[in-house]
Amino acid sequence: MIVHDHKLFIVIIPIIMLDISTGEEEDKQLRIVGEEKLHKVATGSELYLECPLPMIVRRPGTIMLWRKGDRVLTAGDIKVRRDSRLHLMGNNLRIDSIGIHDGGKYSCEAEVEATEPLAVVHIVEILVPPTVKTEPKSGEITVREGTSVSIKCIANGNPSPTVKWSRNGVTLKPDRLLHGGRIEMANNGMSLTLHNAHRNHSGLYVCSASNGVGKESFGRINLLVFYSPVIKVSELIVEGGTGYRKQITCTVNSEPKPEVKWFKNSIPIRVGESLRYNIRQSGPDHHLIVKKVGEEDFANYTCSATNSLGKTETIIQLKGNPSRPEFDTRVQRNQDGSYKLQWFTTSHERILEYRLLYRLVTRAEPIDAKQDANLPWSTIVINRPDSVSEPRQTQTFILEGLRDNSPYQAKVMSRNKFGWSDFSEIVSFTTNYIISDPWIPDIFKPAIHHRTEEVERETIRKAGSNSGEQTGLGKGTVRTTEFTFPNLNQAMISATADIINQSQTIILLLCNFSILYLYPFSI
Repeated sequence: MIVHDHKLFIVIIPIIMLDISTGEEEDKQLRIVGEEKLHKVATGSELYLECPLPMIVRRPGTIMLWRKGDRVLTAGDIKVRRDSRLHLMGNNLRIDSIGIHDGGKYSCEAEVEATEPLAVVHIVEILVPPTVKTEPKSGEITVREGTSVSIKCIANGNPSPTVKWSRNGVTLKPDRLLHGGRIEMANNGMSLTLHNAHRNHSGLYVCSASNGVGKESFGRINLLVFYSPVIKVSELIVEGGTGYRKQITCTVNSEPKPEVKWFKNSIPIRVGESLRYNIRQSGPDHHLIVKKVGEEDFANYTCSATNSLGKTETIIQLKGNPSRPEFDTRVQRNQDGSYKLQWFTTSHERILEYRLLYRLVTRAEPIDAKQDANLPWSTIVINRPDSVSEPRQTQTFILEGLRDNSPYQAKVMSRNKFGWSDFSEIVSFTTNYIISDPWIPDIFKPAIHHRTEEVERETIRKAGSNSGEQTGLGKGTVRTTEFTFPNLNQAMISATADIINQSQTIILLLCNFSILYLYPFSI
């Protein structure tokens, strides 16, 4: 037994010396058998490398080695590298649970009498699923409106991953505009820069990395754009009535969140000191409630919003005047040639007076505003309007003596005990052509209809002496007048029916005549 152990010791020594010596001979030439084999292996899987040199290895005195690069893994049946994942399967090598550092050049070599060892070479490439690291690591970033901001998504893997960005579920592309800011991507998409950041750029940005190995990897960054308060109001002038409850509202958006205060004629409103007012908030909407409006509450109210970036104020007027009247655009023609105008206005107090203005214009719509400014208005004062108890009040008026087939404009304003309203918007209408000759039957009197429509039309504009003329499509207005004869059409239908009935009667009479007068002669 002692001699046997000694022989084993003698065998091991040359192998170790061979490993050391081969490390110094980096330029040692190998006689490669066959072509190099490429293996692409994903991390975590099993790698099996073959060594098809069985006849050579069996020769007496031949030593077979497995190497990774210059490092010896096995020599003969002995495993030199202490790695539990390495297994000799005859002459072949199996590696379990492949990791990212297992890639490289593997070779099985047979030392023979020739000066150049025989070798079979395997090239192993490790496929690594993508991983993502965001910058900043916290996944949160804030920036001031108007500046530029960069967010990063560092992606690793083999092959190199492809990186894509999305915001709130919408894919982003480079060199595109997003709410007025330009998107720039660099470093194979791993860096995204927003120039001229806008408040609407706030949101969740998601980067996705994929390379065909494993699953996609995602990174998430929440961007918050800071900006000074922005106030929006639906009405700058609010009509109210004494004894009624009234609510004034302003909508405030800002980041960071603002502090909102209310003022009456520049004096702060403190809810705890007054029973007349109440203040409420619903999201970005801030409400000032006047519980019971009195004449002293008709004033200017200021909605003031402040945050760390600035201060914004908007003035809202509460008044008892009527609201701006609204016309019913359907101007009706009466049988006598007069025209009926109708409008609506809101007033919590009784309307005392209307002032109706109308005028004849030179041509139909569209009207040149500069030309209209010089056209005179005729004024009608309505001192006894219809009296109603509801806040929404309706008034009608009959215009007489208008020129036939002519374009007109009208506007109106109303007054209660607190003053006048603003003028309504201008309503435009065209009078119809009226045939008054009593000798012409009604069936030949036309009904006239006007129709205005937007159309595309070809336009030509001069572009300069060198570039010549350029032609394009523009929009214009076409006004069409249609003449129809509804009475005539009905009359023709009735006449046709009478002709058919009369024809049927004549045919029956002819048939009876034939039977009575011709039948005896046939006998």
